Amino acid sequence: MLSSFTPVDQYNYPNTLKATMSGQEWCGQVFAQMNLEKDKYRVKSFSYFESEGDEKFTVKNALLEDEIWNKIRLDYQSLPTGEVEIVPGLFATRLMHKPLEPMKAQVTLEKSDESGTYIVKYPNDRTLSITFSLNFPHKILSWEETYPGLGGKTQTTIGKLKETLFIDYWNKNSNADSYLRDSLRLP
Repeated sequence: MLSSFTPVDQYNYPNTLKATMSGQEWCGQVFAQMNLEKDKYRVKSFSYFESEGDEKFTVKNALLEDEIWNKIRLDYQSLPTGEVEIVPGLFATRLMHKPLEPMKAQVTLEKSDESGTYIVKYPNDRTLSITFSLNFPHKILSWEETYPGLGGKTQTTIGKLKETLFIDYWNKNSNADSYLRDSLRLP
């Protein structure tokens, strides 16, 4: 699970205030939290891996990959392009056992008639592409991530929006509500 808390008032509060990530892997759990403090993020990271263990450190304030999704929804035109310093996503760094630190990435925004795609290319051969509607509220339509996998073989993960329901989801949490999975085209 990932949560990113980005203020709606981007003019007065341009940075995400907090990002958290928790994951259940084969052998155990991981959790990380980033809190904005002036010009840096204070990070707490916990892992079942003995070598990674419990860590506390700071990361220079830069665009967070995990906030890009919110910024697309709020005002995609405010996102930077060109060479941009970005803190890679909490999941990406955790799963690849890479340090959580800003990297210079090449970023582009491509537009067609009805959609846009924000593309982040990292120097480590990882690319993230997020496609969204150009019409407000700039719904995320799909995303694709490519990265070097085991043995250097390129891996690709793809997500596509199938359906959207506007319902009182907080009241739909019992087995009697499982029929809604069909409405969302979920198995």
